[in-house]
Amino acid sequence: MDSSEQHCLRQSRRGNQDKLSELPDNILISLLERLDVRSAVATSLLSSRWRHLWKSITDVEFRTDSIKPYGDHRSFVLCTRYRAGALNARRSDIQQYQRHVFTRFVSNFLRSNHDLRRLCLHFDVTKSHEYRGSIDRLICSAIQAGVSELELFPLHCWNAYEFPWQLLTADSSGSSLTNLKLRNCSLGTHYDFRRLGSISRLCLANIDISQEIVRDILQNCTRLESLTLERCPSPIDLSIASPDLQLRELVLQFCVGITSVEIFAPKLRRLQYSGFFAQFLFKSVPCLEHISLRYASSNGAKYIFENLLCELAHVSDLILDFTSHEHLMKPRLHSPFSNLKDLTVDVFTTRRDKLTWLAAVLEAAPFLEKLQTTVTTVGSIDHAGNGGGISWHRSNGFQHHHLMDVKMHYFEGSDFEIAFARFLLEKAVVLRSLTFTSEYIHPWFDRTGNYSVCYGRRWTEKEKSHLLEQLTAGIASSARIIFSAVEKVVRYVL
Repeated sequence: MDSSEQHCLRQSRRGNQDKLSELPDNILISLLERLDVRSAVATSLLSSRWRHLWKSITDVEFRTDSIKPYGDHRSFVLCTRYRAGALNARRSDIQQYQRHVFTRFVSNFLRSNHDLRRLCLHFDVTKSHEYRGSIDRLICSAIQAGVSELELFPLHCWNAYEFPWQLLTADSSGSSLTNLKLRNCSLGTHYDFRRLGSISRLCLANIDISQEIVRDILQNCTRLESLTLERCPSPIDLSIASPDLQLRELVLQFCVGITSVEIFAPKLRRLQYSGFFAQFLFKSVPCLEHISLRYASSNGAKYIFENLLCELAHVSDLILDFTSHEHLMKPRLHSPFSNLKDLTVDVFTTRRDKLTWLAAVLEAAPFLEKLQTTVTTVGSIDHAGNGGGISWHRSNGFQHHHLMDVKMHYFEGSDFEIAFARFLLEKAVVLRSLTFTSEYIHPWFDRTGNYSVCYGRRWTEKEKSHLLEQLTAGIASSARIIFSAVEKVVRYVL
């Protein structure tokens, strides 16, 4: 073989090289973690390079319906030839076999993987004590193997699986488990959070709780920094109170039984509440800086304006979402918001709102830098003029020296909206941008966090020109006026 043929052969071999396998292990492992666990393990058959990579996965999610024999669907089709009674029996056999495969697969995976840090189990719940015992042993094996994040999600059944407290060690000081999320589980009558004393983040979702359970959590989980209660239906007057509490984040989402919340948490920094009306009593929250309050009931507006805002004078980030069936009045503010830097307001009212209450809040927040509003009104919109006939007499000498960015969502160009926008252009002397969108920003919630769904229409050039003329008539401002269209789903960051 001459030199030219050897060169061609080398070039051919280079062209057939597996470029993916040449990537570093950490990148390949990161790719495997984005696959379902069955596909990730199957990559071990590709080559010797991939044979043991799956054993280094650190984040894995197991689901009963994704780990099952390939012949199950064929067996199910065959069993449809039988009569109804036999069909049900055959279906039960298949489900039992699937559960057996699931527990065996997870058990083998845990024995082979020594780097696992996060484990999520989505599993069926049956009356079989043997199957429940297998799930219990998997959980304990994962904790003993050093898993730091554990999520349990029984499928198709609520409150039927009881967390296996008895299998955990009484002394949890040496445990690596720091993050626990339980959904659709039961805590049972013999709960003992001393066995979970190592956790710093706890989420209980769709679980019956009581004040006694909350008290046991606060007393025994001494390292707890984040507590989330989501869709817990039990009626409760919630008390988060302990002078030695390390809690820094409290999230309450659609717990319909909560009517009042008492907080004595000296280190608490973030509070997020979503749901129906509940009263808050802040006994000691000197470090509280970030608050999100989303009331789904109409009686939350009066409480916010007459009581709650007076207690939030020291926060730096504030999100308010509420509905009002009455004309919104100016809030009672006994002291200014001395630290407020970022304010988001989402209000739905059935009458035309003059926004004078929002101007009052703005005056009480002299260091505010960012403002976002979504004001939705029901009724006819008055587009008669440029808002010049609407003013706030107490604001004649007022100037804001820190507000730089304002976004007004769902802007319809009513006289009240234009009057408020002109107020901003005139009084905010360092304003850099004033952005208008026709989109409605609607919050919704899922297991991953809080998101906003944006929908609306684009501005036409004629609409832009007409609104710009109304906004700037007689006002000299250096702020950029932007007519924008939001085209993506954005995440609220509290």
